[in-house]
Amino acid sequence: MSDTTGESTDYIGVALGKTEAQIVILKERDGRVVYEDTLTVKTSLDDPAEIVRQLLTQYYEQNLIPPIIALPVEISDSEIELDWLQEQRGGAVELLVPQRGKKRRLSALATKNADSKMRAKLSKWEAQTKDRKQALEDLEKLLQLPAFPKRIEGYDISHLAGDFTVGSMVVMHDGKAKNDHYRSFSIKTLKQGEVDDYQSLKEVLKRRLRYVAQASISQKWEEAGIKFGRAKKSEIDLLTKIIDDHKDIMFAHDIKHKEFMVARFEDDIIAISRLEDCPGYKEIGCVWVNDKWRGNKLGHQLIERLLKPVKSGKVYICINPSLEEYYAVLNFQRIKTAPQAMIDWYKKIGIFNDQFTSEIQMLWQAAKNKKDTSLTSKPDLLVIDGGKGQVSSVHSVLEELGLISIPMI
Repeated sequence: MSDTTGESTDYIGVALGKTEAQIVILKERDGRVVYEDTLTVKTSLDDPAEIVRQLLTQYYEQNLIPPIIALPVEISDSEIELDWLQEQRGGAVELLVPQRGKKRRLSALATKNADSKMRAKLSKWEAQTKDRKQALEDLEKLLQLPAFPKRIEGYDISHLAGDFTVGSMVVMHDGKAKNDHYRSFSIKTLKQGEVDDYQSLKEVLKRRLRYVAQASISQKWEEAGIKFGRAKKSEIDLLTKIIDDHKDIMFAHDIKHKEFMVARFEDDIIAISRLEDCPGYKEIGCVWVNDKWRGNKLGHQLIERLLKPVKSGKVYICINPSLEEYYAVLNFQRIKTAPQAMIDWYKKIGIFNDQFTSEIQMLWQAAKNKKDTSLTSKPDLLVIDGGKGQVSSVHSVLEELGLISIPMI
C-alpha cells in the first residue's frame, strides 16, 4: 500500500479479551505501509480508550514516534500524553481519530487485524483446553478415579551427595502447570549425610497434607465433644498438679494460666500445652495428653492453636530426640545449638543439666508459616516418583491423616 502523500503515520487497532488486549500498530512511512507491530497486553481494563492511553507512553518510550498517530477511539484529556510525545519526539505530534479516506481505511484495517489475531488466539486456547479436558477425562477412566483430576500434585526427593535433601511438589491445574503453587520442602529429620527417600517422602507429605487434614480433624474433635481454649485462672492448681504428676516429661516455672492452651472433655482437662514468653525468646513447653486420648494428634491441635497468633519472630522447643518427627510435621526444624537466651534461662531456673544437653532444640519461624493457598488446596491425585517402597511410605501417611480417599499413583 502506498500513495504520493509521503506521510508517516502509526495506525493503532485494539481488540479486547477477558484478561488481555490484542494491539496492532500499522506503520506508514513516507506514504507506504511498511510494517505491522503486534502486542498482547495483560489487562483488566475494559475501556479501549484507557488501554490506548497507557499504550501511548509505554510503547513509544521504546519506539520511534511519527508525526501522526491515528487512534481507534477518542481519548479525553489527552494533553499530558500529547505533551510527553512531542517532548520525546522533539517536534509536533498529532493525535487523531480518522473519519474518512485512506486514514479511515487503514485505521479500520488495524482494528480488523487486531480482532482477527484475538479470535485466532481464543480458538487456539479453546482447542488446547478441549484437548487437556479430554486427556484428563481419559486419565480419570484409566485410573478409575473417584473424581475428575482437576488438581494433580507430583512429588520427588533430591539431594546433593547425601546432603541438602529437598522434597519437590509440582502442581497441574486443569492439565496446565500451576507454577505459583509449586513448593519445595527442606527435609528436617535427616542427619547430615543420611539418605532416606522413604522417610523424606513421609515427612514432606505429612507437612503438606496436614493442612488438608486439619479441617476434618478439628471437626472430628468437635463431634467427640472436645473443646479448646485458654486455661482459666481458677485452673492454675490443676495445671500445677498435672505437671507435677508428670515430671519425667514436663517442668514448669512461674505458671501463668494465659500461656496455656487446654483441651476439655466435659469438665475435665485432657490435654495441655504452653507457649512461654521467656526472657529473650519464646518456647513451647508442657505438652501433655491424657493416655486415653493419645494417638489422634490432639497435641498437634493445641500447639497449632498456640502458634496461630504468632505473626513474627521465632519459637523454640527442647525435646527428646525421639519426638523430632512429631514436631517436624508442625514445621519445627532442628538446630545445632540452643540460643544463648534459652541456655541462660535454663541455668537461672536450675534445669540446665545432663538431660538438657542430651535433648535437641528445634525452631519454628512465623515468616515461613504464613497461610498458603497451595497447601490448603486438596489434591485430586498424587503422583509419587519412585516404586512400591515410595508409594507404601506415602500410603501410610494418608492412613495416618485420615486421607486415604485421595488417589495416588
